[in-house]
Amino acid sequence: MNIYSYIEVLHEVSGVQKVLLDIHNGLKKYYHAQIASYLSYKEITRYFDIPESEYVQIKSMKDLNHGLVITHERKASTRCCLYNLLPWMNLKQIHVQHSLYDNLKWVSLYPKIIVSISDKVTNNLTTFFRVNPSKICKIHNGIEDSYHDSDIKTPNKNAIKIAYIARIDENKRQVDIVKYLKGKLLPNIHIDFLGDGPLYNDLCNIIGSDKNFHALGYCSDVDGILPNYDYVMLFSKKEGLPITLIEGCMHGKPLIVNDAGGNWEIGINGKNAFAACTWEELLTVLNNLSNISSKEYWNLAHNSRIHYLEEFEYSLMIKKYRYLIETIEHNVCGK
Repeated sequence: MNIYSYIEVLHEVSGVQKVLLDIHNGLKKYYHAQIASYLSYKEITRYFDIPESEYVQIKSMKDLNHGLVITHERKASTRCCLYNLLPWMNLKQIHVQHSLYDNLKWVSLYPKIIVSISDKVTNNLTTFFRVNPSKICKIHNGIEDSYHDSDIKTPNKNAIKIAYIARIDENKRQVDIVKYLKGKLLPNIHIDFLGDGPLYNDLCNIIGSDKNFHALGYCSDVDGILPNYDYVMLFSKKEGLPITLIEGCMHGKPLIVNDAGGNWEIGINGKNAFAACTWEELLTVLNNLSNISSKEYWNLAHNSRIHYLEEFEYSLMIKKYRYLIETIEHNVCGK
């Protein structure tokens, strides 16, 4: 069976595209797998290092007929479902739902098999989109293990370093975070914003000369810089299952998170994370980091690492997708 990872906005770099590529790279070891979109190969290689043999430019969904299509966005899912209504189309489909939505309810079509990446995504599918729960299979995103240093380093109380790794935009709230926290943090708390995006210049302007915050721009080597930080933080308006937090767990870092999307499935309050739902709670958590004992920090960091190995390890994710694909092959379902 040919397997196609299909998306219409592959050229827009985000967590969805990263997960698509991770799944593709895992499945290609076992199946004839290609990435498919309407863009030319030349356009694709401006953003991703994909071998030409693993990419197919399509003119219509007919080019994918008789294959298994893994879609990663609602528009792509809907297009596949509509094409499959044609009598000569025989697409098998798995749709991966990456985020929460509150719009386009009546024009979003889903196939018989849907992968949800978190409990909140599952709840969104069943309550807002009225998807039958029997169609949904939860598979956490997973990342390859690049953790090499087994020693957990206790933070320097004089300079506690927090990594906030995300696209700089309204949803990730970096500008709002600085607006609220500026002038209220203890001088030893340092938050580094790593990423680029439409609000990057606004973020730099509002930070100004403030010593608690630093806008460092896009980072191409997250694995290389994360060992230098004590905590990983995310305080978004909405999320799916953030890769940033999984990377933090993988490197054994305690997390600082709000209740957005699957954040609390990755960062569990009191186990490997500090939870903050309001601005006031966030400020309290941050200014209390100086009081965290070495033993408490070690436990949080150790638990993060264990949580990654049990729930978000790359081979576990691929194993679950392979099982799903083999189920489709044997039962001839998924259309």
